[in-house]
Amino acid sequence: HLNSIFEPWAPIIDGDIITSQMMEDFAAGRFQKKPLIVGKNAGDAFEKVYSALREPISAIKYEAMVFGLFRLHTPAILNRYPPSQSKDERLMLASLLTHFLFTCADRNIIRNATQEGDLQVWTYVLEHVLSYKLFWPNKTKFCGSQACQWTDLMLFFHSMSVKGYHYTPQEDVLMDSFAYYLGNFAHNSDPNK
Repeated sequence: HLNSIFEPWAPIIDGDIITSQMMEDFAAGRFQKKPLIVGKNAGDAFEKVYSALREPISAIKYEAMVFGLFRLHTPAILNRYPPSQSKDERLMLASLLTHFLFTCADRNIIRNATQEGDLQVWTYVLEHVLSYKLFWPNKTKFCGSQACQWTDLMLFFHSMSVKGYHYTPQEDVLMDSFAYYLGNFAHNSDPNK
């Protein structure tokens, strides 16, 4: 599964405690009917793509990868995500995989959750790029310009301060805003109250 590369810590279906995929459960209406916050980072797939593909990829290689992943849907995918005709198509591949693996999954869950009546769902897309470029060792070329996977969690939980990282004043405001919204959500089931 391609998703297991991007989400190695995802729940494992063991047939006992976890009996099915979360997406399947939402599609079948098997989930707790409670308010949800669903979110993502704007560049969720970037770190994995650039780590796996250390050298630039040509348009031909990009198209071959798209064919390998999407087979019969390749023409439609390439119409929506055509090669950029640059000397490196990793940026386009990272965008495609971010949308396919994360954005589409979020939309699917939101669509299925809201079909259950007046269930409230809030979403966010984090576009903030961490100011501390050394967090992404040898990856600053792409995560230094993208909100890569787990950026939101580092800001939600102030986790980088444990490693001696000092957030900027703007990041402090952003983290306080996250804490405010998540606290409201936990207390009132509404991040805005």
